[in-house]
Amino acid sequence: MTTETADPGEAEETLPEWVTALGIVDKDSAIELAKSAHEKITAATMSAISVTDQLTVSHLVLMGMTTRAQCLAMATSDALASENPYSTFTLLRSYFENAATLVYVIDKPGQLGQLWGDGDGHGIKIGRIVNHSRTRFKQGKHIYDQLSKYAHPHSISIVSAMQIVEGGRFNWSTGPRFKSPEELLLAAAWLLELTDATAGLIAEFSRRFFRPSPNSLGKASLQD
Repeated sequence: MTTETADPGEAEETLPEWVTALGIVDKDSAIELAKSAHEKITAATMSAISVTDQLTVSHLVLMGMTTRAQCLAMATSDALASENPYSTFTLLRSYFENAATLVYVIDKPGQLGQLWGDGDGHGIKIGRIVNHSRTRFKQGKHIYDQLSKYAHPHSISIVSAMQIVEGGRFNWSTGPRFKSPEELLLAAAWLLELTDATAGLIAEFSRRFFRPSPNSLGKASLQD
């Protein structure tokens, strides 16, 4: 269902250079790259888990976290292909929380048990995890806040289905769609960035808990 009325035009959005640097130049390239994003998580996980065949709580936590990461990456890719911004950004928010949790337990290994043995409790508060992620993701909190505006009934998510189209006409649709083509490309870029960061954190988790190493992986970063 679509409704149109006359209204002033809106300014054209510009795609950031860091997005095109990822190979994202249009909708087709964005969706194609998003489809294969989860493969990096799979490869990183297989390398990390193969370090030892003796399972510990650390292994079990990492297995669960990497399964979450892979499933969230795949679901986000599907949401992108369906051009559903509500599902896409809400899933990206969960994907960010997953990566932020890896950062938290790597830096605070004493908190690992709360992820495993606190099924009936509140676990580690997500606000504490997200705030701590600033140590790795300089723009992470800002991006998380933006994603939250789609996950919640915020004005940004409410007006997402509304556009100013050719001729300065107001367009509203009851079906899912991104507010602009650039918004879809940015979402795909965030997916790729989060996947790269997560793959690196999986490797770092492996070194931190499975084999001692004085060196940490280069700090992951997220673009804005």
